[in-house]
Amino acid sequence: MNPLIRHFLPSLLRGVYRFDHAFGSVTDDDSYSQFIENKFHFLPHSLIISIKEAVKVAVKVAGNREETTAQISLETPRGAKTRADNFLLAKPYFQQPDQYLEKKFVKNILAPILSDYGMTQVTPQQPIGKFFADFTIEFSGSKLALEVDGFGKFKDRDSLDQFLDRQNCIVSEGWRILRYTYSQITGKNNCAAITRRRLHDFLAADPNLRRLLADQTNLLSVPEYRENVIDLVNDYYRIQDWFVEHCLRNGSGQGATLLITDNTEYPFPIVLLSLIFLYHFLDSIEKIIDIKFDLPHVKLCGSTVSHPWKSSFDHAAIICTKTRNRKAISLQRSDLMFCGASIPVPTNLTTSFSYRRNQEETDIHEHLEFITREIFGYGEGAKPFQKKILQRLFNGKDTLGISTTGSGKSFCFWLPSLLKPGLTIVVAPLRSLMRDQKLTLHNYGMASIEFINSDISQKDRKRYLQEVKLGYIRLLYIAPERLRMKDFVTELNTLQEYTTVNLLAIDEAHCISEWGHDFRPSYLKLPNMRETIAKSSPNVSLLALTATAGPQVETDMRWILKLSSDDVVR
Repeated sequence: MNPLIRHFLPSLLRGVYRFDHAFGSVTDDDSYSQFIENKFHFLPHSLIISIKEAVKVAVKVAGNREETTAQISLETPRGAKTRADNFLLAKPYFQQPDQYLEKKFVKNILAPILSDYGMTQVTPQQPIGKFFADFTIEFSGSKLALEVDGFGKFKDRDSLDQFLDRQNCIVSEGWRILRYTYSQITGKNNCAAITRRRLHDFLAADPNLRRLLADQTNLLSVPEYRENVIDLVNDYYRIQDWFVEHCLRNGSGQGATLLITDNTEYPFPIVLLSLIFLYHFLDSIEKIIDIKFDLPHVKLCGSTVSHPWKSSFDHAAIICTKTRNRKAISLQRSDLMFCGASIPVPTNLTTSFSYRRNQEETDIHEHLEFITREIFGYGEGAKPFQKKILQRLFNGKDTLGISTTGSGKSFCFWLPSLLKPGLTIVVAPLRSLMRDQKLTLHNYGMASIEFINSDISQKDRKRYLQEVKLGYIRLLYIAPERLRMKDFVTELNTLQEYTTVNLLAIDEAHCISEWGHDFRPSYLKLPNMRETIAKSSPNVSLLALTATAGPQVETDMRWILKLSSDDVVR
């Protein structure tokens, strides 16, 4: 199997796990209901209703909160403060200054869920190879490394490379890794409680580490997994992550057959459906991007497929057999608990992936049919206008697209950001538009998106830029006025030391014309921005979009953006 497949994992491209950070903003039943509904949308479109029925989760979850998720107490259990204080006093490391986040991790996360004895098994700054893990828990052969502020603070490419080496070194030494961000440890609302509950679940899934847990009566009441929508959807994608890592570790590729038994105990064939989605998704990618993944065949042993799953999509490389096989890998839910968290951070982030050229509209319709149907819910595929623009982008041509409001212009840069690893930058003039687009993409099950404008705090802006460097954000909206800020332009240029900019999209492109009623002087900086980006990302494409453009405005747009009349799609 091609190791570059890590760049194309749907969990990473869609931001499946990243979306869970939004749970910290849940404050009432309405916002909770919307969060759960959006989480369902990360499943393939054609499976959502069937899976909801299979796990007996109502479409309307408001008022049934206790039936659909774990109940999490925000109160710190008795004895946690004493455990934290004793631990911090006993470790010389914490007598040094500037250990704020590590101390918060002990107080907010570790001490509330571990017993007194469990805390004695925690080691801060454990040497592993040539590096030091923030915290480790090692007990009866189980080895867990806990890293705080997992996105790091990358001042240059060297600091990111060191971070990658550190993570991969820890994994190579046989440690499983969980990384926690600043907001997960100290965030508002439910963030710390959610983090405690997740770490509790990880530890409880390990037969050794579960013995280190404190009495959780006053902390958590976790119902069975089938009632937890968040875990269900995440497990659907953890199966894909586990599968890819298993194949890479064991050299399973084209020509090989992998035997698997689904022992996850879900009330529907989750392993089968997850792998079929992965294979179809990667097939679509292979038809658009110049890459081969060399996937093995899969035989699911002891499996039968019954209604309603018989009518679901299938794949020739994946078969089911009722016969059990002792050589088959028994995949259990506990195998998935650390999946994703333990996968090394993607390397070679600047690797260039090129589109297959000379694609016709009919080919694009066929190649993208699975993605447009299962991710965006477009039963008839892309519209003719969208296919014309996508055809030009895939063939490396700059484009000015002119079409009425509501015709689906945004889809023309949403889709490329999902297909091709790297970064798509969208310049948009309205803050409300950015918010609406983010919410719309969440409704489609995509959370690898953020925007930066005056509404975003400096702390969040830095975090988003760090996530871009790690490949966790694939679609970044920015306000045009940012292009007049020297510091921000420098930060934007620095991003290309870490990842490639594939597409520069200009929304409301008529704002670049002085003849337009919405003229924005900052838009005149866009040609310089494109030239600067092209120095590090020579294959970057330009896509300008607008709903209305009179003859003079269109002439201005083409002249300023250096486009010809042949580059216009109406």
